[in-house]
Amino acid sequence: MWIKLQYGLNDFLFIAVVYLPVENKENSIRDEILEDVVKAYDALEEKGKVVVLGDFNARIGRRDKLGKNVNPNNNGANMLSWISEHNFVVFNSTDEDRFYTREKNGVCSVIDYIVG
Repeated sequence: MWIKLQYGLNDFLFIAVVYLPVENKENSIRDEILEDVVKAYDALEEKGKVVVLGDFNARIGRRDKLGKNVNPNNNGANMLSWISEHNFVVFNSTDEDRFYTREKNGVCSVIDYIVG
């Protein structure tokens, strides 16, 4: 789902809201969704600012001292590749002071992201 917001006279912000399947589900569905997001992102980037947010069901891991992500899950590794391939940035933190978006059985993690 895409949302178009106008701010100012000719300035627009396009927001994609996504949900990606959990691990062990059809990877083809995840890949198809990401392909669609990238196509729309590329087309809309010329018309304004673009942000993708939602439940990626991905744990991209923590950053080590060299800035490399360690211990991502499969969805997280795929997401990191997708981000790198398209020169995107993750806006919500992957550092120790992050806000967790999921808690289950006493385990806290981040699986929801804002990307642009």
